[in-house]
Amino acid sequence: METELNERLTQLEQVLQSIKDAVIRVDAELLVSLMNAAATKLFKTGADYKGQSIERVAQVPVFVEFLRESNKAEDTSFEFDLVRGPHTRHIRARITQQEDGGQVIVLRDVTAVRRLERMRRDFVANVSHELRTPISVVSANSETLLEGAIDDPTFATKLLEAVNRNAGRLTLIINDLLDLSRLEAGSYSLHKSRIYPHKVACRVRESLEDKAHARQTIVDVDIEEDLTVLADEAAFFQVLVNYLDNAIKYTPEGSVIKICAEQRNAKVRVEVRDDGPGIPEKVANRVFERFFRVDPGRSREMGGTGLGLSIVKHLVEAMNGRVGVDNVAPSGCSFWLDLPPA
Repeated sequence: METELNERLTQLEQVLQSIKDAVIRVDAELLVSLMNAAATKLFKTGADYKGQSIERVAQVPVFVEFLRESNKAEDTSFEFDLVRGPHTRHIRARITQQEDGGQVIVLRDVTAVRRLERMRRDFVANVSHELRTPISVVSANSETLLEGAIDDPTFATKLLEAVNRNAGRLTLIINDLLDLSRLEAGSYSLHKSRIYPHKVACRVRESLEDKAHARQTIVDVDIEEDLTVLADEAAFFQVLVNYLDNAIKYTPEGSVIKICAEQRNAKVRVEVRDDGPGIPEKVANRVFERFFRVDPGRSREMGGTGLGLSIVKHLVEAMNGRVGVDNVAPSGCSFWLDLPPA
């Protein structure tokens, strides 16, 4: 009987230690009697936790205070931020009261979930905002025309031009949203093959030649002609067009932009470098989010939808690559992508 009991206890211990959520048991005095491996890792404590106060083990005052004040008659839940060095993690604690006055606490890291929820809220709000302005212009101008402005050729032409311009903007936003939706759903068809970045970069430079000329911008392609990557040519072209188009738009007139590439270990890094003002460090990790803009007013004035870099990120990831942006000395930034070599 004792052997069987020990075996069951061992099995329970193994199950407890294998649970990904952190589990802690405290007595009525909030002294720790049990912690699984995930809990010791979460709070960075050693194996000598037994008998120590949860205050000393957790070192999160707001969490400990909640445990002290929690209603002993019912189960509760609570969320708090756990700061460890430069990283902040959002933790949800579910607390189950025990008959002896103790508590079992199950803690789950919900940082990624909360980030996704924030992105979803931002996305809905941004879509509404982006669509509201052109729809309002189309609606107001159409109403003005119907009320008699159509009989004034000069005024009617201006109103119709505004309607056409904003209808075009709506089309761009909707097309980008559809592309993004297909990419996220995995239904965007890609056909990877051996691609020469030098040839594609030259085509991209040629396609944006008029824009660059209008801003007196020089675009230099510095890529070895025999360098290859494994990618979808149309997607790779679209990525470079987006990078170069943004560089031309947001760097001062008379700038020099360089498209370069080199083999880096098991990847080929392709970069579009400019000598503009660069990207503020505090927002550099958000530039690939949907509708995120460093300078919202200027971006809309330039005609962007705010979805281009998000589409770029999904396209590159669909080709087994990754994207990023770095500031470069003495000024400017480098938008880059890493792709596998062919």
